[in-house]
Amino acid sequence: MDLKIAKELCLLEMEKAKVGKIWKFEWINKKHTFGYCSYARKSIALCIPYVLVNDEKTVLNTIRHEIAHAKCHKHGHNKYWKAWCVKLGAIPERLVWKDYVPVKKRLSKKEFIDYQNQTH
Repeated sequence: MDLKIAKELCLLEMEKAKVGKIWKFEWINKKHTFGYCSYARKSIALCIPYVLVNDEKTVLNTIRHEIAHAKCHKHGHNKYWKAWCVKLGAIPERLVWKDYVPVKKRLSKKEFIDYQNQTH
């Protein structure tokens, strides 16, 4: 998926879920993490390598999965988180392996910075 579109989609979903004024969007570069919700940083993050090789449906599910974490502060993947997933339109499962393309490695630091700069 195109990174600019993924970022715009995430920001739109954050606004719809009413976390956009408090939470921010970030990019990450991990081998085993598609998305991440940081309570300390008040951020929803997407992993560039995963976004690049996956389709919009899969990225959108990940975005909603992470926003559900933001909505039910520190409830992990329990029933409250699952209820928020349903409200937001995400699959209420911790991992949805069958629906995504995995990545073999992280980006180099230069590649990561270059990709980040494309979305500003």
